[in-house]
Amino acid sequence: MSPCDELVRRRNSQDTAALHARMRAATLAARSVVETPVSSRRVRRRLTAAAPWTLLPSMRSSRSTIDPTLPLEVALQRVFAALLEAAPQVEEQVSVDLVEGPVLVIRSGPWPVLHALLARLAACKLAHPVTVLCHRRDESTLTELSRTLGLELSSLLYPRFEPFRTSTLRSLVGATRWRATFVLDPSRSGRGESLEHIIQAISGRDVCVWNADGLAWRQRSLRERLTREEYGIVRGLLRWSAHKENR
Repeated sequence: MSPCDELVRRRNSQDTAALHARMRAATLAARSVVETPVSSRRVRRRLTAAAPWTLLPSMRSSRSTIDPTLPLEVALQRVFAALLEAAPQVEEQVSVDLVEGPVLVIRSGPWPVLHALLARLAACKLAHPVTVLCHRRDESTLTELSRTLGLELSSLLYPRFEPFRTSTLRSLVGATRWRATFVLDPSRSGRGESLEHIIQAISGRDVCVWNADGLAWRQRSLRERLTREEYGIVRGLLRWSAHKENR
């Protein structure tokens, strides 16, 4: 074998060894990714129907014009402020004493807020009968509350233990007529903005929001107050923002 042939043979051998080493390293790297325990991966949580709308009250705090140099969160607040402040303001405080039954109460807030509302309805003879929509596991507590207040209550049971979903609520309340419906807002100054996913399900009815400060507000859904394009912008941005926070 000539020196030239020997040099070619050695080079081919070195190239083959280097290629084999690279393939082995790549195989080991790929195998390590496949064998990564599931528990170590970041699991994306499912976004509930309520999550985007709970962001809405915090998005109404700014009235300034849009500045392209602003942080994203502040820019979003100003977009929402411009859209929502131009929408018709149809909120009006109402007196629970004037509400006529039958009444539906959706337990979208904590028990003390529900207790306060039912105590007011118990004293108002025109507001009977009263039905409370709640989860099945709440039925026994509702029965005890009925006994404590001396108020006869009917229960409408949500089929699954999960945050209220618009489509499920619509199927539950769609076939039955109530003269007034209350949703519970846990905020002391709440007027139902974070409950849009619930108000949508009962839109077209006499919907009132009862908050933790013991005040009732008559409210229409945001879908009814905004144009289709404006509502799509608000809903899309809220869902995008909620997904970003959910990661």
